[in-house]
Amino acid sequence: MKKTKLVLLIFIIIILVSALFISIGIYLNNIGKPKYIFSKGIDTITSKMDNYIKIPNDLDLQDKFSIVGSIDYDLNSEYYKKSSDPDEKKTYNLIKNLNNMDTTFKIQKNQSKDIGYVELNEVIGKEEIINAKYFINDATKYYYINNIVDDYINDGSCNYFENINTNNTEKDNIEYLYSFIVNSIKDNLKESYFTSKEENDKYIVTLKLDDNALKDILRNVLKDLKNDEKSKKILDNIDKSILKTKIKDNYLEKDEYYKIYIYTTKILHKPIEYKVEHITKDNNNTYIYKGNDKKGTFTYLNNNTEKYNVLLELTKDEIKGKIRNSENKNIGEFKLDKNNYDTTINYTFNDNKEKIDLIYSSKYSKVKKNEGFINKKNLSFKHIVNKETKLSGEIDVKLEVKNKFSIIADVSNAKLKSNVTEEEKEKIDNLYENIKNRLER
Repeated sequence: MKKTKLVLLIFIIIILVSALFISIGIYLNNIGKPKYIFSKGIDTITSKMDNYIKIPNDLDLQDKFSIVGSIDYDLNSEYYKKSSDPDEKKTYNLIKNLNNMDTTFKIQKNQSKDIGYVELNEVIGKEEIINAKYFINDATKYYYINNIVDDYINDGSCNYFENINTNNTEKDNIEYLYSFIVNSIKDNLKESYFTSKEENDKYIVTLKLDDNALKDILRNVLKDLKNDEKSKKILDNIDKSILKTKIKDNYLEKDEYYKIYIYTTKILHKPIEYKVEHITKDNNNTYIYKGNDKKGTFTYLNNNTEKYNVLLELTKDEIKGKIRNSENKNIGEFKLDKNNYDTTINYTFNDNKEKIDLIYSSKYSKVKKNEGFINKKNLSFKHIVNKETKLSGEIDVKLEVKNKFSIIADVSNAKLKSNVTEEEKEKIDNLYENIKNRLER
C-alpha cells in the first residue's frame, strides 16, 4: 500500500514537473517570436500612458449632469500684423476676431430619461456667429443651427443611450473600445510584416508598415469591431456610419512607409530600445528611445543626421526632459506634472533661430463626489522666429460641472429631415467654410 502511494506521488510529481517544463517551453518559444515581442512592447507603452491620462473617480460624471463652459482668447502677433501677404492678413484677422469673440457652451444629460443636450454659442459684439443645438429625446435626435433653419430639425432615430446604464457608463464604453482596438491591432499584425535578427548582444524585431499593410490592418480592425457585439452597439449608438467606413484611399504615398524597431536582450527579450523610421521618397525622419520606463534618451534624426536629443526621467506622476542639440548644448526643457486632479506642462525651446515658451495647466476646485467640480484650463505661449513674435498669448477654458439637469428643448415644431430644402442642405454643408471665411474678414 505504501509503495502504491509512493508510486502515485512520484507519478503526480512527474506530471507537475513535465507541465512546468512544457509551460516554460511554450513561454520561451513565444517570447522569441517577433509578434509576441512587439505586442509586449505595445503593452508596456500603453500601460505607462495610462498613468498620465487616467481620470480620478471623484471626477466621474454622474447619470444626471450639466456642464457650462466658456473659452476666452488673448492672442497677439507682430509678424501677422505687419504682413502684406493676403493669406497672412486673413490669419491676423482670425486672431483679432478670436480675441473679440465670446464662446460659451452647454452639455447636459439625464440618463434615466435618455435625454442629452449640447449647445454652442459664438458671438462677436452683437453678431451671432453660430448658435448650434443638438438634442436627444425618446431615441430621436434633433438639431438647430441659426441663420439656416427657424426651428429644430428631426434627424431621425438615435440609440445613443441604449448601451449606457448605471453599470455601464460612457467612461466604461470608452475604456472598453480603447482596450479592444489595441488588442485588435496586435492580433492583426501579420507575421509577414516582421523581420528579426541578432546583432552582438541584442535581438532586433522590425515591423514594416507600408500603405497596403496599413489598410489591411484597418480593414481587419473594423471587421473585429463589427463582429464584437458590444463594440458594434457602442459605435452604432454614436453613429451607424462609423462601421460602414470603406478603407480604400491611400494613406501613404507610393514610396512612403514606416519601420518600427524593438531592440531587446537576447535572453528573456527585455526591451532596451525603441526606434521609428518614417521614410519617404526624399526624406527620412528617425525617432529613437533608449532606456527603460524610468530613465532614457530620446533622439531625433533627419536623413541620418542627429538634430536633437532629450534626456528623460519618468515617474508615476512626472516626466522631465532636457533638450540638447547635436552638439549636446542645452536648448530647452520639458516637464509634465500630474497629481490626483491637476496637470501642468512646461516646455521651453531656444536654438537662437526659434524660441518657444509654453505653459499648460488644468486645475480642479470645489471637487465634491457626486456633486460636481470646477475645472480651469490655461494655455499660455510665445513663439518667436528670428527675434520676431509670430504668435503669443493665452487661451482660457472654464468648465463648471453640476450633477443636475435643467434644460428641456422645445421640439414640438421640429421639421422632419425629409422636409429640409436644398438651400438649407447647402448651407449646412458649407457651415464650416462660411464661419471660417467670416472669422478671416
